[in-house]
Formats: sequence, C-alpha cells, structure tokens
Amino acid sequence: MKVFILANDRYILHLLRFLASAALFAPQFAITLIPFNEDFSLCRRVAEVFGATIYDGDLQTIDDFGRKLFDEKNTPQPPNPYALGKVRKLVILAASEPSLYLDLDLILTNDFRPICDWLQTSKYGFAYYSISRDWVYNDSDAGKELAAASNLFATGFLAKGRIELSLASICDKLLQAKEQFHRVRKVGVVDQPLFNFLADHLGVGPVHNIQKTLGLSAAVIPREGAHVRGDWSAWHKGLPVPFIHQPGDFRNDRRCRFLFDGMLAEGYKRITKSDPELLRVLRQREVWTWRRMLNQIQT
Repeated sequence: MKVFILANDRYILHLLRFLASAALFAPQFAITLIPFNEDFSLCRRVAEVFGATIYDGDLQTIDDFGRKLFDEKNTPQPPNPYALGKVRKLVILAASEPSLYLDLDLILTNDFRPICDWLQTSKYGFAYYSISRDWVYNDSDAGKELAAASNLFATGFLAKGRIELSLASICDKLLQAKEQFHRVRKVGVVDQPLFNFLADHLGVGPVHNIQKTLGLSAAVIPREGAHVRGDWSAWHKGLPVPFIHQPGDFRNDRRCRFLFDGMLAEGYKRITKSDPELLRVLRQREVWTWRRMLNQIQT
C-alpha cells in the first residue's frame, strides 16, 4: 500500500516515531516522503534507514497553485511557505493506485491490514477517518451553509481508492472558486478547509467514513476505557485504535508517553545499527528529548 507523508527536519523525531510504528504495525506500507520545504536533509537520511522513498513527482504544479490560492491578501498563517507546504497534501489526489496520506505527527497503534484490504477493493473513491468540526469553515452565513451539509473531516488521514483524477484540472477549478473558498474557510487553517471545500463544493474528496465501516475506534488516547497493551497496540472498549496523534493536552499521560517514547526508542535503535553518525547528529540536535527520556527511566 502506497503511503504519503509530509515531512521536514524540524519534526524529525515525529518521523522517527512514525516510521518505527509503521515497521511494527504496517510492514506492507510503501512509504513516500513529500518534502514540506527545503529543510529536508535529515529526512532523506532517515528515509534511507527505513527504506522509504522521496516523492519525485510534480510538486511545481501544486506549489504554483498554492501561491495563487494563498496570495499576499489571503495568507492563512505567516510565513506563506507554511501554506505551500500544507497544500502539498494534494499529492494524494494524483496517486495512480489506492493510497493513503497520513500526518507525520501520529503513530500507528494497531494492525493496518483491515484498512488496506478495504481500500484495495472499495467502490468508494475517497475515505476519511475522523471529523474536525471546528477547523473547516467560518461562522459566516455561507460557511454555516456549507458546514451543515459537510462531513467536516480531518485531514490527518486521507484514503484514495481506485479513481482517476486530473490534479491540474482540480487546481484550475479551485482557482475559479477562489473568492468563495476564502469567504467560507476557517482563518488560520490550510488543509482542512481546502480538502473539505473540494468535497463539498466541487464533489472531489473523502465522502466515506472508514472508521465506522470497519468498526474501528474513534478514540484518541487517553479516554475512559482506553488501554495500551505490552505489544504497543492501543484499544478502546475492545475496539482497535489504528493510530493516535501526538497528544496535545494529554502529552503527560503515561499511556501516551509509553507509546511515543517507545516508538522513538525503536527509531533510534534502527538508526544506531544503520547510521551511527546520523544518531550523533540527532542526539546533538534533540538533546532535551534525550534528557527527558533518561529522567523518566531513572525515576
């Protein structure tokens, strides 16, 4: 299964965690890293260690589109390169085979084969996993009208099935609807308004909730009834939790720290065997993380 991930060196530890968790729970993944920006040299070295590839397709078309859509008048979050990096998620629409896009700041916590098997045979062109009500449209009348009929899906997980699309055509249609898009989008957010507008206004995008179809948990650890097993897998009320995002308010929860620090340690272990010099660079760059993990072990 082809899997796309946006990455850059600023979040290299997220990449280590993700790749380590994918090696454990989804060895069938063929992972392709999409450069978020030019800060990407460490990501290339980490990709080589884990057998991931670097996207070599047409990013110029997407970047040109992003500069036109998010111009100086409509920059969602300075600096504008932030917006351009987020727009590169559109790569998933150009995939020629069933594919997944997954955000960098998550780790896999259960077997991904049910999701991959479903996507290979699904009649649906697109699928999403969870919703994000507050990060799509604004409170204008036009925004509320779109939201009322929208799935309001999150874009940390996007699945594309067997459907052929023209990325250039999609970008052209979005630019034609540029004024309407900026009237309704949530200010300060890039990808969630963009992909939901594609689905709601242009009929292109995720329309099916894969989580409900496969009977998977919608929980983000920690919640009541959630637990982590010794094999690193996460569960909620007996249902598998396929992945969790880097926890925000819950970053100090012991279950989350067990998972995220454990996957980071697994990532470091792989690098130690394959590229000791890279390990030295990461240790100097992320010394605070090493100290925190050491303190946890000592206490």
